[in-house]
Amino acid sequence: MINLFNCNSLIQININGEYKVKCHWFCVERTEPLPYEELIKNYSPNKEDISIAERGANEFFTEEEIEQLKTYLSTKGLDLKVKKAEHLPVDSNFVGLTDFPLGDGTGNIKLSEHEGYPLSFKVWGIYDYKDESDLVC
Repeated sequence: MINLFNCNSLIQININGEYKVKCHWFCVERTEPLPYEELIKNYSPNKEDISIAERGANEFFTEEEIEQLKTYLSTKGLDLKVKKAEHLPVDSNFVGLTDFPLGDGTGNIKLSEHEGYPLSFKVWGIYDYKDESDLVC
């Protein structure tokens, strides 16, 4: 099984006040998909709605991507907390952060759309300033 990772950073947001929240980073729109046969239980490319699980599986980071992201975020004054991905392979009905609904405290950051973004893979982040487990006072 390929080693994959999840990661997050504490970021500052200003929405009806100033908050420090945990932002969960994830990969989007990979040019080279990860090995679905290894990452999705009972994978079948013909299964209905399998593209949702494929998108979710592609959100994990490789070790090389983690190192590049860590270096980039350090230039922005952000630390990166990294954890080896658990619960792999995922179920074929797995829904990742890409498909998570936004609003009511949940927002996203399209890091890869910021001017001067240098990495070869796209990274977005999601946070919830109403979730006390993600809020840092």
